Amino acid sequence: MVMMIKRILLFNLSKIKKNVYGSFVFVFLIAVSSFLIGISFSIEDSFSALFETVYEATNSADYSAIFPREYLESKKGDIESFIQKSEINTAYETEDTLIFLKTAISVENKEELQGSWIIRNFDRDNLLSTVNLVEKMETQPENAIFVPYLCKTLFGFQLGENLSIKYLGEYKTFVITGFTEDILYGNRGVMAFDVPEKTFSELENSLGNESRSALLLLKSEDKHLKQNFIPLIKEAPYATYADIVSARYSMHSTLHVYSVAILFFSIVTLIVVCLVMYFRLKDNFYKDFKTIGVMKALGISDREIRLSFVFQYIFLGFMGSVLGILLSAVLASTFIPSITAESGMKWVNSFHVMRGLDILLLNLIIVFLFAFQATATVKKITPVAAIRGQRANYNGGISHSFFGKIPLSLDFLSAIYLLISRKKQNVSICFIVALAVLSSSFFITLFSNIVQKEDGLSQISGMEKFDIVLKPGEEADIQKLYQRIFDMDNTKAVIKCIGPGGGEILCDNNVSGRITVYDDYEKLEKIGLYKGRYPFYDNEIAISLNLSKSLKKGIGDVISIRNDYQEQAPEEEYVVTGLTQGSYTGGLDVFFSYEGILKIEPDARWESMYLYLKNDRDIEVAISKIQSQIGDENIYIENFKELFNAQFASVIANVKAILLWVLFVSMFITLTTVILLVKTVVLNNESDFAVMRAIGFTTYQIARQISMSILPILTMASCIGYLLSLLFTNRILVLMLQGMGIYDLRFNLPNGYILCYAIILIFLSYFLSILYVCRQSKYSPNYIINRGE
Repeated sequence: MVMMIKRILLFNLSKIKKNVYGSFVFVFLIAVSSFLIGISFSIEDSFSALFETVYEATNSADYSAIFPREYLESKKGDIESFIQKSEINTAYETEDTLIFLKTAISVENKEELQGSWIIRNFDRDNLLSTVNLVEKMETQPENAIFVPYLCKTLFGFQLGENLSIKYLGEYKTFVITGFTEDILYGNRGVMAFDVPEKTFSELENSLGNESRSALLLLKSEDKHLKQNFIPLIKEAPYATYADIVSARYSMHSTLHVYSVAILFFSIVTLIVVCLVMYFRLKDNFYKDFKTIGVMKALGISDREIRLSFVFQYIFLGFMGSVLGILLSAVLASTFIPSITAESGMKWVNSFHVMRGLDILLLNLIIVFLFAFQATATVKKITPVAAIRGQRANYNGGISHSFFGKIPLSLDFLSAIYLLISRKKQNVSICFIVALAVLSSSFFITLFSNIVQKEDGLSQISGMEKFDIVLKPGEEADIQKLYQRIFDMDNTKAVIKCIGPGGGEILCDNNVSGRITVYDDYEKLEKIGLYKGRYPFYDNEIAISLNLSKSLKKGIGDVISIRNDYQEQAPEEEYVVTGLTQGSYTGGLDVFFSYEGILKIEPDARWESMYLYLKNDRDIEVAISKIQSQIGDENIYIENFKELFNAQFASVIANVKAILLWVLFVSMFITLTTVILLVKTVVLNNESDFAVMRAIGFTTYQIARQISMSILPILTMASCIGYLLSLLFTNRILVLMLQGMGIYDLRFNLPNGYILCYAIILIFLSYFLSILYVCRQSKYSPNYIINRGE
């Protein structure tokens, strides 16, 4: 047993030394695959660990709501009574806050951000959702402000920069002094800023009562806390809600998509690794044909010979896997930094040893199975045939005389012969290149539809491609403003809206949904409509597919809906007429007609208006014209396309970064595989090439024949890869995005880009193969004669 292991180790070392290039390629590819698998799992594991760490470090509340301060004060008795009656232990706190509704903030040379912003007291003395500083300036200026860490990673805020808040026509300027982490108020859904107690008091005194708010924080293991608590505060003038489930979704949903995309490419790479290994083992048998015969003649068993080849790749697979796993542990947070930008937390990579061992074990099992299967040929080799060099050559079943009858050039005929004489290698190389082209086409399609055309973002979000958004003030005359804008020359359509993804309602079994209402659904492009139609009558609704699955209801079914936030609002039944998709509002939408929403929310009023322009190139001109016509009316107006694209800026940056990585790795895989194929062709036909050189063929002519024999396979593989991407790109994307509420995509393949990539790939392979063969000048007649053949 010891002698057998010693012989296997010596044999493996000699094989690795004799084929350094092939060993390096295999180690590199399996390291890339392990690295990507490690990155994918690391994203998920690190997020879970960070989320729990921040949750515990801040003692985060599970549910929170912001109300007018006087209203919450009047409800304290009811809230305390509710807490005391609760069977599950529930902790609660209140704190004074300030809220800026429909307010713009800006930081020096960066774009303005529009929204509603919460200001908290940095020096507050509370136990729930405490301050957790992750970065700060050495000295604290008087006008300090502490902002969520998300502002740094997503919007590029830096310490020491000036942050301005424009509210009621006045600018209030602060210095960014630190970055904080917070679960409920540090994500893309809801953000809160912190200022020192002195600054907080000054702001409180200078602002009106409408900005004075109070924050209610609840912490409990009761899963139905939110539903049970809502009836207490249904008559609140306004409320902003946040809970641990929606916060986690906001921080994690995009990260999950990236991790799945990386995992997909890693699996493709692992398949290629197995094919390359299988391919190389078959070639090793050819090269070591006589050696195998001698080993058999010396009494070494088939099993021992097979294991000697298998353990060579087990050893290389172990090296590559360990290298990739270690790199993923070290470089996960810096691989593509913008991927983790939307987490809202200062990213710390978590490396789980057991996860690394799982990846290592999986790789070794796959390598063993493929290698053991590839070595089955050893059984068919006999010592006599091997020592005589009687290899089972394959010429495609076509006789040499047939080639003599074809009226083509000798170079072309030689290329055809080389092509049809390597049937199995052609299948392997075709499959490898097709997978590489599929991966590249997949990410090129993402780049084209998301980064360039931006239609892909509309399909993923389910949001209409409006040109301008207007949000009138509470005192504005909506109908009058609507008519004035509708009469403008460049206006194509004006749509009044509540939402999208506005107030919360409860459907069957207390399943939550979000309200969206448009005054005329026929004016929409209906990007997010998956099936059926939008509501027309007051007893009709359309719901998102995610909500449909939660409720187990579809088109034609009846759903009971109530609004516990409204006092004396009855429960009403609605018929589902359509299903929608999209991630823009979290994928839990309920679409009503205006008459339909009034049945459960009698005080509902239009919140905003969206414009389609006849010429969308004149958006800024149209905005200026609207502003000049409305005069001093309190109205928020913005270029919706710019606002929409700004929200997805990190997605666009990540797609660009991942695309460059995928193109590089795919190109490297293809080129290295082509070189391996060329080495095999040279090895299998070394005697023939020596004879050809003896009768006058130059090395360049032989190199050109080999390269020409590869071109048809590369072309066919590129076509197969394109067809696979045509068939599966949208399906793969849907599988990746289903958690975000996406069930159908119609991304168009950028044929021009994919064609250019394939042409570059083919020509690089052609010229590299010529260059490689031209360097193999040792296969001369003298070399073959001296070797004894």
